[in-house]
Amino acid sequence: RIIIDRIEAYAKLHPERVKVIPSLGKLRYLSALRCVSAVVGNSSSGIVEVPSMGIPTVDIGMRQRGRLCSDSVIHCGDSAEEITEAIRYALSPAGQKHARQAENPYFRPDTLDIMVKAIAETPLDSLRNKKFYDIPQ
Repeated sequence: RIIIDRIEAYAKLHPERVKVIPSLGKLRYLSALRCVSAVVGNSSSGIVEVPSMGIPTVDIGMRQRGRLCSDSVIHCGDSAEEITEAIRYALSPAGQKHARQAENPYFRPDTLDIMVKAIAETPLDSLRNKKFYDIPQ
């Protein structure tokens, strides 16, 4: 809540630069990515979806550390200096080019085929209804 309060306070001071939207939803979010030069934060979206768009991610702090990620993800600490340095690189021509060329380890062009095959090959009798148990009171 403290971080949200700070973001909202900053937005009030800079209404010409900032608009706070609690949630865009998936379609609007993915559409908005077409208009950005970098994603900054510590969300899993910056690790999973954003690299497929060829956009650099500045991953702040420890939350996503140790997770499989694209080379387009720039990990940094939470100090102003580290964040500034990471954003500068992400926005630089070299950072932009690197992100466009990096592969996303979460992307597989055959994902739908794999899912359909797994469902089709699963015998229906192997699917069991969930069992419920009454607990004496």
